[in-house]
Amino acid sequence: MKLQSMQIALTLAALSAGVALADGSPTPPPANSAAPSTAARPMMRRMPDPVAIAQHRLTRLKAALSLTDAQQPAWQTFADKVMAQAHLMQDERKAMENAPDEAPAPQRMAHAAEMMQQHAHSMSDVAAAAQRLYDLLTAEQRKTFDDMAGWRRIHMRARAGNASAPAAAQ
Repeated sequence: MKLQSMQIALTLAALSAGVALADGSPTPPPANSAAPSTAARPMMRRMPDPVAIAQHRLTRLKAALSLTDAQQPAWQTFADKVMAQAHLMQDERKAMENAPDEAPAPQRMAHAAEMMQQHAHSMSDVAAAAQRLYDLLTAEQRKTFDDMAGWRRIHMRARAGNASAPAAAQ
């Protein structure tokens, strides 16, 4: 059970970087879900809905960027890729909540590896779309994009107890 909890936590933590373009605003409240029975499931219930988070942060980022008409298609592609990754995370979370409690360890590990491969592919799509959008942004827009995306990285290091993260970033 501890291995499964660790796999779930590591997978979700690794994936949140691609979906959640943080902007320092409050995170939407967690989604309600049925009471699962394994030790990892209460942790999952406390986690906010990745789709709601992605939508909220994309909305704030788009407003902050003040995009031109010429930048809109690249933005839409980027937003679609981010939302696809958020939906993937949401679907996998539901699947984990409904997974049998006593799956053999090799099966759980194989499933975790498969999920990580899917997320790596999805993150590659997000990164490529982000680069296409970034190439169209002005210097000021790039700074805004960098600042909003960079906050998440700093915040996650601070939450993990990494001493190199600045205290002001929390």
